[in-house]
Amino acid sequence: MKTIETFLPVFNGFYGTLFESDSAEESELRDLDKTSYEVNFDYKEYMERVSIACVGAIQQYLLHDNIAVGIEFKELASPREYNFTNDTIWVELKISEDSFDYLMKYCFVDNAKEFQEFLTREYASRSGFVSFVEDDIKQWESEFLQEESKYFGKCFGGLLNFYFENEGYTDADLQNDVVQECSYIEVLDATDTID
Repeated sequence: MKTIETFLPVFNGFYGTLFESDSAEESELRDLDKTSYEVNFDYKEYMERVSIACVGAIQQYLLHDNIAVGIEFKELASPREYNFTNDTIWVELKISEDSFDYLMKYCFVDNAKEFQEFLTREYASRSGFVSFVEDDIKQWESEFLQEESKYFGKCFGGLLNFYFENEGYTDADLQNDVVQECSYIEVLDATDTID
């Protein structure tokens, strides 16, 4: 069993994404001009609730694919400013050796060409972006995805991002899987003010 601290794959953050807390229901309540509602919308609670639901959805997807994994929510990290990065869900992942080996084979043998294309697109340094790791598939396999590497956790998160992307599971699918958590608003009091 391997224990890996990494970021949750597929989740792209809250700011400017499908998970942004300015939900349609909240907007509808604000736009009502004939009835006055006292709406309690706790952004921090919303973000944590959705984060935990996302962790559960990702774990269920992997388990459904027979990947023996347990994922525990650790924290939601939000940047002070959203110039260069978005929110990140940090998790502790426990994965069986067989499932880890399966994912390595999936990326480095069965889908090596696609994985290299993914690495180039996501990890190659370019104007305005300096990568923390090289985009070379051989280096990922022989160095970055070895437990003693300081990049192990982040690179394993990248490997999982590729797995989900290659399987066609998107942030829209993740949102759909946690839609009940995304659309919850607590209306504390409703008083009619119809003229």
